[in-house]
Amino acid sequence: MAPFKPVTIADTHLTTWFERDRAHVALVRTATDRTLVEWWDEAVGEAIEDGFLKAGWPIKLHERQLHESAFEYWDQHIRQPRRVARKGKKK
Repeated sequence: MAPFKPVTIADTHLTTWFERDRAHVALVRTATDRTLVEWWDEAVGEAIEDGFLKAGWPIKLHERQLHESAFEYWDQHIRQPRRVARKGKKK
């Protein structure tokens, strides 16, 4: 079995889709094509307003900043709590 290798931002890519009143932003693990975290429609705007996603307009010019903030959100709010929960488990 291969040793555990933590996911880094280099192991991910961002997908974005915007059309009129629809929006989608997803952080995807490149090797597995697995979505790590995603936002749809109003949640995209709320995440930007709340400062979780950092983006400017047009999105394509700020995609690196958006990617970094999406990865940071995933790392702090989704991946980290799971690590803490696992450490506390007893077998």
